[in-house]
Amino acid sequence: MAKQLQFEPSSISIPGEKGDLLHSVQRALRVLSLIAEHPHGLSAREISTTLHLNISTCYHILNTLVGDGYLDRGPHQQLYLLGPQIPFLNNAFAQSLPMSEASSSTDDLSSSVLVATSLVGCLRSVLYRLTEQTQEPSYLACWRYSEIVLQAIVEAPQAAKVTKLYVGSVISVWPQYHSTALPLRR
Repeated sequence: MAKQLQFEPSSISIPGEKGDLLHSVQRALRVLSLIAEHPHGLSAREISTTLHLNISTCYHILNTLVGDGYLDRGPHQQLYLLGPQIPFLNNAFAQSLPMSEASSSTDDLSSSVLVATSLVGCLRSVLYRLTEQTQEPSYLACWRYSEIVLQAIVEAPQAAKVTKLYVGSVISVWPQYHSTALPLRR
């Protein structure tokens, strides 16, 4: 006789709610983000202390990330650095940036990616000229899924640098209300 499954309402979670998140994945992503903020690397103890992780949990996360190439550690060093998989992720993300919602519906997806990527390359030269003429930084961004995504940065040598701004930075225009219309001024 087959056992009948019953679901309690509290066991069903809505995507995006706290109940459907994997805490181990969140901890691993926090480790990656922390190491990204420290380009010269961090020790396991520094990571453990900063993120309030048990040291053995920290080592499990670090060993997993090193094993999969997301972190790296020199043979005689105790410092963890971002690994070779990070540029792969960044490249994949960067290639997806130029895709607009309109161009993603075309039949030949690969050719639209190439055209969009070469467009960003062409616009990058315009950014360099603009920065050279104005002596101010230049930025290129696109609209993607109701957010603004930074696609290119050209820094000006003498201008103050905006910290924590990088290619791939996402700016939510309406963080909680994507469908809310702005009031019109007359």
